[in-house]
Amino acid sequence: MEIKTSTVVAMIASCMMMVQTLALPMAGSDQEADLSADKRPKYMDTKDLSYFKDLLLYSLDELISEGKVSSSVLAAPADNGLSSPAKRGRHLGICVQVSPSGGYKPMPCWKREGRR
Repeated sequence: MEIKTSTVVAMIASCMMMVQTLALPMAGSDQEADLSADKRPKYMDTKDLSYFKDLLLYSLDELISEGKVSSSVLAAPADNGLSSPAKRGRHLGICVQVSPSGGYKPMPCWKREGRR
């Protein structure tokens, strides 16, 4: 039985790929550097946005002093008497339309409270 050179090269390449995919991590890897469960930051600890807020305000102050941004950006919005419109008994629903091919196509549509 004769073994071709291409077969031997293919076997060696496949063995090398298997060794890389099945390799175990080294003992001194950075996985040991992970924090334990009790030392990891909790959900509420990560929600502190005061640093980001201070950074944003500081950068806006610099842009205003350079004249690149209007100073009205930091001003409180003026109450011009406009209020949000009252709901008039309508809500967004889903209507079904028949497509030319005979299938059904859902489309968003406004529906009144009385009709269902």
